[in-house]
Amino acid sequence: MHTMAEYCIECGHELSDFDENGTKRLRCEKCGWIHYLNPYPAAAALVVKGDEVLLVKRGVEPRIGLWCLPSGFEEYDEPPEMTAVRETKEETGLDIELVDLFDVCFVSETSKHCILVIYTAVLADEAVDLQPGDDVTDARFCRFDEMPEDIAFDSHRKAIERFRREQKAKSKGQTD
Repeated sequence: MHTMAEYCIECGHELSDFDENGTKRLRCEKCGWIHYLNPYPAAAALVVKGDEVLLVKRGVEPRIGLWCLPSGFEEYDEPPEMTAVRETKEETGLDIELVDLFDVCFVSETSKHCILVIYTAVLADEAVDLQPGDDVTDARFCRFDEMPEDIAFDSHRKAIERFRREQKAKSKGQTD
């Protein structure tokens, strides 16, 4: 079982294994509290400028040194759309405006499984300079047809590829 909990957060008593309808969990025998191991909520911004998408180079594990969308885990009192805006600002210095909900997916690529909410977005002010910030070593707009090979997460790669396909289909439909 993948967990770091050993003691009950309610009473401090040691947790023990038990089976809940076929799922192995940890439970406090003293007070009955159950440790549910749930995925973390996270959000990402697919920020588009013309035929380019904003990518950041990870400065922390997992996947340090690889490229991804600006993204991160939600704070306790923060809706996912605010997470996408906040993380983009922290990682790039850019203010964005969300356009639409693009995708919601389960990500199990690292030890911290998450539910990733991806939004499409545009720059709120194109005059602001791009500055790598919190947890990243580089940030840049990359052309869709010149994407780096070293994308950190398959979920981000798939979102970028799907967005590009949908944009091509839209532009082809407008020219027909």
